[in-house]
Amino acid sequence: MITALIGLGRMGMRHAGVLEQCQLPIVAVSDINREACDVAGNKYGIPEERRFISAIELIDQIRPEFLIIATTAPGHCELVVRAAQNGAKMILCEKPMATNLRDCEAMISACNSAGVKLAINHQMRFMEQYTFPKSMIESEAFGGLASV
Repeated sequence: MITALIGLGRMGMRHAGVLEQCQLPIVAVSDINREACDVAGNKYGIPEERRFISAIELIDQIRPEFLIIATTAPGHCELVVRAAQNGAKMILCEKPMATNLRDCEAMISACNSAGVKLAINHQMRFMEQYTFPKSMIESEAFGGLASV
């Protein structure tokens, strides 16, 4: 599977580590920061010609089947739509999905039209620091939620 990663900040590098643990080699990376590309490229054995400053160039040239997008939200829509149009099979996009509902709908529509599985990384709802207060609020001992 051709796997690529766009965005090499804190979350992007965490995704890179998980890809390595899952034995999914990263074929290409992209970040607007050349140094971040080189750090990730050197760490994960990605050749220099597959380290992109432009995420669009990565999508157009590499045509990843599995793409992780770990950039800031304003760019998510363009990248997801472009990847869906260029043969991606699966896209994992960091939260928030987009900055407006119109972009969310465009992302969903593009993925549905191309048969792409799109996931948004909103895993925190399962973490104890969120589940425990929720269970407290819902408990009879707490009295239930009255207002927010």
